[in-house]
Amino acid sequence: LSGNLTSQPTFKGLQGIEYYGANYDDNTYTQKKYVDQKVADSRPYKVYTALLTQSGTDAPVATVLENTLGDTITWSYVAVGQYIGTSTGTFTVNKTVIFSGSANDTDVATAMYIMALLGNENTVQIGTFNQLAVPTASDGKLTNTLIEIRVYN
Repeated sequence: LSGNLTSQPTFKGLQGIEYYGANYDDNTYTQKKYVDQKVADSRPYKVYTALLTQSGTDAPVATVLENTLGDTITWSYVAVGQYIGTSTGTFTVNKTVIFSGSANDTDVATAMYIMALLGNENTVQIGTFNQLAVPTASDGKLTNTLIEIRVYN
């Protein structure tokens, strides 16, 4: 390679048309695609991370940030404050963990909470409630609310 070529700001280094990931050894220059795949595969779980927004009697809308589950999740409205995410055979029982963010309600008088749980291998459930003396199911409490579902290997 000429010094002029490698000193160019847009020079990308050695490139190949073919992907040679299966042939690498300890002293081989690796392609970015191979490194990205190895880094992504190094976690002991697959993950679905999304921001959920819900209003009225509409199903939650997901802005998916990451999905390595291998399938999509379809969100549905069930009843006031009750929503289901469905993905056939995706959520392995005893290996699925669900994390949720807090609802975006700033009124202390109507402070609320979110409950997320595994329904079965096909569903996850989310509930939103006003945290009054007696918790009451409530819609419209999810506004870019984080949900992360991990399915461990």
